[in-house]
Amino acid sequence: MIHSYPINVEPDIPDEAYYNCINDMLAEGKDVEVRINGASMRPYWRGGGGEKLIASPFKPDELQCGEIVIFRFGRKYLVHRIVRRSGDNLTTRGDGVVKKQENITVDDVVGIVRAYIKPNGKVKSTQTRAAKIYRELWLRLPPKIKGYVLRLYGLIDNVMSTVNYRHCERSEAIRYKFFLDCFRLRLRNDDTTYLH
Repeated sequence: MIHSYPINVEPDIPDEAYYNCINDMLAEGKDVEVRINGASMRPYWRGGGGEKLIASPFKPDELQCGEIVIFRFGRKYLVHRIVRRSGDNLTTRGDGVVKKQENITVDDVVGIVRAYIKPNGKVKSTQTRAAKIYRELWLRLPPKIKGYVLRLYGLIDNVMSTVNYRHCERSEAIRYKFFLDCFRLRLRNDDTTYLH
């Protein structure tokens, strides 16, 4: 059973109480829905509150390189991917982060992310073959190349936000076709450029 507790919906509930509730539910063996607010996992997730992850209880041996986990880091809770494991020591990093990483232990992890819910309500597994290929490729990319990919993703995202493309969310294919069409500049007879 999935329980949904979106972050920051009720301003009277402090983050500490919210995450204590998540900890308790995971300790009871229940899956928990958590809204994704940050952008540190881009491009895998857009962030900004549109998607929700499904955190699940786990066994310590499931915490392998490439898995996405929710964990305590100081006084905060973060959701990042495991990039290295040595015994009970884990190193995590958000997909949208090139250099910064967190060094934690297995005891800091409160849940493993097995699925997420897209803004359209569709549930996507993080354990599919495509997701595993993505994480293997992403983890192997050199930091410099990863930085270029993230900058390009940011440019695309900014263009899509600027155009206010929300009215046409029928499919990802339509979204990318629109993006490509926007960049096909054409000259009119009066020498003014416009977006087609």
